Amino acid sequence: MPYTIIISASSDKCSSLRSPPLKMHTAPCAPQNITVNPVCDSNGMTAAWSPSLVAESYSLTASSRDGDVRTCRSTANNCTLLHLHCGQIYDVSITASAGNCTSLASQQVTFYTVPCEPQNMIVEVQCDTGTATLSWVEGQGSLQYFTTAQTMDGHTLRCDTTSTSCSIHGLTCGTLYNFSALASDGTCNSSLTVPIQRGAVPCAPVTVRVRTHLMVDATLVRVYWNFVDCPDVTYLVRVTGDIQDNPESLMDVSSYWTDINYFEFPVPCSTSYSVTVLAQNSAGISRPSQAVTGVTVPCPPMNVTFTGDSSSATVGWRSSALTTGYRVYQLSSDGRVPVCLTSNLSCEVSGLQASNVAVTAWNSAGESLASRVATGQTLNRRKRNVGFAKICASLTPEELAVPEARVSVTGQSLQVEWSLVTGAESYTLIVYEDTEEQPKEVVSVYRTEIATVTDLEPATRYCIIVSAKNNNIQSAYSKPVCVTTDASE
Repeated sequence: MPYTIIISASSDKCSSLRSPPLKMHTAPCAPQNITVNPVCDSNGMTAAWSPSLVAESYSLTASSRDGDVRTCRSTANNCTLLHLHCGQIYDVSITASAGNCTSLASQQVTFYTVPCEPQNMIVEVQCDTGTATLSWVEGQGSLQYFTTAQTMDGHTLRCDTTSTSCSIHGLTCGTLYNFSALASDGTCNSSLTVPIQRGAVPCAPVTVRVRTHLMVDATLVRVYWNFVDCPDVTYLVRVTGDIQDNPESLMDVSSYWTDINYFEFPVPCSTSYSVTVLAQNSAGISRPSQAVTGVTVPCPPMNVTFTGDSSSATVGWRSSALTTGYRVYQLSSDGRVPVCLTSNLSCEVSGLQASNVAVTAWNSAGESLASRVATGQTLNRRKRNVGFAKICASLTPEELAVPEARVSVTGQSLQVEWSLVTGAESYTLIVYEDTEEQPKEVVSVYRTEIATVTDLEPATRYCIIVSAKNNNIQSAYSKPVCVTTDASE
């Protein structure tokens, strides 16, 4: 307010003249009725107040709890501050000025800025339920969160929560999504998080099974699995293992990506292996399936020795890895007869000669090829067509005797033995399902007179035929011997 000051002196008898007038102004009053409103899109605020008489300008000060201080000067009774710290409480006060005078500060007003965006967001997609779980670190000043999953063509799924995690349901397998989140205090929203791209990748196959078939010096491992319910899926099989049960002799092989549900690998004898299957499509690659582990048939015992004579002798051999035990056989024109079963590396025999002794190793996967004191040829194995094999056999100009097959069933495995054929160098064994439909065939070539076929279907009728062959001719196939595997437990 402006004031005029005049001074005079007086006594009880007279008074002096008045002094010349002196004009002066008092400081403005402190601003009143302060209101503060947010500017959400710029993380700011706008303050307004009632004008103070004689005030020529105003100064606003905003101080946050984290030490940020902002000021604003204005000749009007309002002021705006932008780009404040997110998720903070600011204390706001205003002074009015006129000339060289400044009012006392107004009463403080508290203001909450825009909440901070969620931090360290993580996205986990559950392929089996089509659900994505988002989690994050709480944003300061947040009361609620809004999350979205948006496809490339703009389709959006949402989830809202007051906690720091949320699950978005209804993802489509094989689709890519951009996941983001923002925080809200009920008035303003934070900025969106940087989108995280994740695909609703297919699940790995749930059921992975393995069948094994003996080859010449290896085991053919056939891996098969159920198809995954997801569009455009391809699969990759990985087989790892320790060859000869030696951690320094590692096997690590993979198939190519395929849209069928089986694949075959030759795995060396005496190898412990682990099989996993992955699935992929345009959304990405699944996690590996649960591993299926196993061992292959042992390698044939090496360095078989025969010490003694026909009346009494010791048969010895070197150990074979991953072996449960060994069998010593007496060989004859009628086949072979086991004469010793042991877990040791030698066996006492009588009535045998070195030329008709053979030794095998066995474990849960089956029995190895036989080793003899005089090492013979090794076997070969290949896939063949049954009809083609029979035609070839029928066109041979000479004849070999037809082997006689004997089959025993143990669970889902078959132990097949057949008679020795003079002049034969190998035998072709065919195992097929006894069905009117196109049968599934297992074709193997052996140079011994015994074979183990494992991992067949339970409670299924199979027929077995055997043919003898040498480099020139092949015999007719034996009369089918049909048996039924045991039902699974």
